[in-house]
Amino acid sequence: MILPSTDSVIDEYLNASVYMMTSRTEGLPMVLLEAQGCGLPILAFNCETGPAEIVNNNIDGYLIDCFKVDEMALKLQELCTDADKKKGIREKMREKTFGILT
Repeated sequence: MILPSTDSVIDEYLNASVYMMTSRTEGLPMVLLEAQGCGLPILAFNCETGPAEIVNNNIDGYLIDCFKVDEMALKLQELCTDADKKKGIREKMREKTFGILT
């Protein structure tokens, strides 16, 4: 579902269960920092710069090789169906960010 723009971005993060970034090029993706601050597991393409500086692969999210859309879909499905895995990642995110935004 695509939602309209909002002035309450933090509320949207807090209502989400996963943050997926499909960019194939990035600088410093502030959205990943915001999502982390809200304790969201992150799923992102491991583009040349950006996500790998923020996400610890297989610890607080997943970095998927660029253009491997099938792998991205499998990890998203895993995060959406494995509540224990998602809970563990969320706890690691809260430890990492000290619950800054939550």
